[in-house]
Amino acid sequence: MTESNASSALSFPKVGAVVAALLLLAGLMVMVRKSWQPPAGGEEIRASWATTAARVAKRQAILEKTINANLQLPLTPAMDGRWEQFLSAVKWQADRRPEVLAAVRRRLQLPILPARSPRLQVEVQRLALETAYGLFPQELEPEMRRIWLLDHDPKRVAMAGHWLLRHNGAAAHRSALDSTLTSRFPDWAGEPRFLALVTELREPRQEVIRHRPPLADLLRAPFEGKPVIFSLQRSNRQHAGRAAVRHPNGKFILAEDGRPLTFSQFALSASGLPGTLTNGNTPCGIFEIERIGTTSNTSIGPTEMLVLGLPLEYDRTWTEARYEALLPVSWRAWWPIREAWWAGLAGRNEILAHGTTIDPTPWMDTDFAGLTPSHGCLTCQETWDPATGHRATSEQARLVRAWRQAGAGQGYLVVVELDDQPRPVSHEEAGQVLQAVF
Repeated sequence: MTESNASSALSFPKVGAVVAALLLLAGLMVMVRKSWQPPAGGEEIRASWATTAARVAKRQAILEKTINANLQLPLTPAMDGRWEQFLSAVKWQADRRPEVLAAVRRRLQLPILPARSPRLQVEVQRLALETAYGLFPQELEPEMRRIWLLDHDPKRVAMAGHWLLRHNGAAAHRSALDSTLTSRFPDWAGEPRFLALVTELREPRQEVIRHRPPLADLLRAPFEGKPVIFSLQRSNRQHAGRAAVRHPNGKFILAEDGRPLTFSQFALSASGLPGTLTNGNTPCGIFEIERIGTTSNTSIGPTEMLVLGLPLEYDRTWTEARYEALLPVSWRAWWPIREAWWAGLAGRNEILAHGTTIDPTPWMDTDFAGLTPSHGCLTCQETWDPATGHRATSEQARLVRAWRQAGAGQGYLVVVELDDQPRPVSHEEAGQVLQAVF
């Protein structure tokens, strides 16, 4: 399964099952709660909205007021604000009920938007495609094909193209999609979303991943003598990866036992879209680490985060030559590592490395149960006391601590897909990979 299939196994439990799942989670957390101690220095990290009671109440309110109450929304511009709320809610609740499918289909069947349409209309139609990609990988072929053939907006066309590619990856279908896109858009190579799609059509990601360059070359690359975080992922992003921090001296931060410290890190978005598209999976490739920060966002939570920048997001002097020069020669022709460059060219932004206070209940029957997807950020697992909301465990806090140990200045973060094995990257596996380059 490719990363594009990642969200296809998500499901929407009924309200009774939701409560049962949350009560089970609360029970599992009892031992954690009894042993909870404030972090060193007496600082209490707390997210009151992450208690079991708060999560149950919020989830039931979303189901009743934002989803069920809007299943029959009229397709008028006056309703676009409610459509936006509805589509976002069903995506985050992994709601695949037939009535939700019917609502999404109605939205996708609207006439193709003309150029310079109102911003909200454009955003809602983009969100409809994003939600369709994440929830309905089989059911919307006529709607996606119409958008593919008639729309002229690069983002919407690329989204429809990726949906059609995931739906049918046969060589003949890939060739047909390639021919259609390059005929409709003669300047396709200058549009990064089209460039990424055509590259995927001609060089299937799963095959390219299996011929990855030597990892040691990348892990030893100088990166201008700055500290680096390497995020080692699978191509199927439903399986969590591991991150490790490299000191400016070229050595990885070590645990007390002398082995490299690694941290569980998740790179799946709720949509499962490719990384060049808005709210898609975390792109492979090179990010700048700008600083350590905090936010009041109730999905990210109160734990310190790392503010990342795609090329051109904060620094407009980036060029493709500069990006390429950071990579060892052996990696420059391996196209997945260029995904972050294409994403930056496409204007994607606001990707962070952060913790999470998102309710994991909608995904409790998936391979990544207990973890939560994001809008394309890198998320480290955290648990919160079900009664008080105090932070119980935090891979994110451990990662930030290691980043400070490496100097905490500006540096780089590199996301790389190791292979397509159908399992998480374990601490032991990551340690073996890292120790091999010492």
